[in-house]
Amino acid sequence: MAASPIGNGGCCGSDGSAWSPSSSSKEESSSSSAASSSRAWYNELTSFLHHFGFKKCLSDASLFVYNHNGTTAYLLVYVDDIVLTGNKNSFLDTFVRALGHKFSIKDLGTLHHFLGIEVIPTSHGLFLSQHRHIQDILTSFKMDGAKEVLTPLSTSDPLTSSDSSPSVDSTPYRQLVGTLQYLAFTRPDISFAVNKLSQFMHSPKQSHWQALKRVLRYLKGTVHYGLFLKRHSPLHLQAFSDSD
Repeated sequence: MAASPIGNGGCCGSDGSAWSPSSSSKEESSSSSAASSSRAWYNELTSFLHHFGFKKCLSDASLFVYNHNGTTAYLLVYVDDIVLTGNKNSFLDTFVRALGHKFSIKDLGTLHHFLGIEVIPTSHGLFLSQHRHIQDILTSFKMDGAKEVLTPLSTSDPLTSSDSSPSVDSTPYRQLVGTLQYLAFTRPDISFAVNKLSQFMHSPKQSHWQALKRVLRYLKGTVHYGLFLKRHSPLHLQAFSDSD
């Protein structure tokens, strides 16, 4: 979305809206019935979108793309929540009306949060932040009062599986790694550290646990960092590496 010609500031819906269709799966007491209802809803929605001209993204089954005669639109669906954005409000209005005739939908207004990610529109694009999630993590692992560090990993202490330090409980270790992996969606600066530390989930040692807590100390000092998606970005892939 950052590289597409978003005409309305990268917001969702013709007025920056998120949409939520009514779904019987919310009311099912049985988890299997809810799952079946969700699949039926997804299949029916997929059929409608294909008929309207949307194509399912090959790399993400929840993303549908419309691209025809200079009109581009993206629709993201998660269970029964929908986020819609595009470069022409007239098309979005027409599509939303058609969607409303087919399904019972509710306009949730301007997109502010989606799957725990805060969406902050600016004049130049969108800023994606998970600062509240970071604060919750720090509190949950009793690291909200820890001393901050400047880097997520130490450059002088190598991490190995043959470490001689004592073993630690793998349950909280795995929980924290999983939480940080989701956080990395808007914090790519911790991706390497989290992926490295995830290699020791089967049998973490004290040194691995301390390194994982260092990531939390780094996040404490960078809690308001996030991912900025520019409205007008060139379609050029850029990569950076450190030869050391």
